[in-house]
Amino acid sequence: MNDREPWRKIKTDKHAAAQALGTAVQFLAAIGDLVYPFLPETSKKIRASINRRGIPDWSQSTLGFVKPGTRIRSLAPLFHKVSSKDLRDKLDKMRTRKPVEA
Repeated sequence: MNDREPWRKIKTDKHAAAQALGTAVQFLAAIGDLVYPFLPETSKKIRASINRRGIPDWSQSTLGFVKPGTRIRSLAPLFHKVSSKDLRDKLDKMRTRKPVEA
């Protein structure tokens, strides 16, 4: 996406911008389906942004295919950014924790 810069190309080459965005949406749809078993809530948010509801239907193998003209909804960040300092602090805390005996 960064290389194709569809946000800039939209002003000069709408077709190239549409291709880049279309590819990104297809990729997003595939990720939304594939992460469902591991991150169901994240999958639901992704799928809702491309007007897909419910559980992915694995039997139909429609993985990732979004029809042209599908309205894309706004999608908030799926995960919060962890700063290097917060990560180091959490790792240090985990390393100094005493083991729990069963």
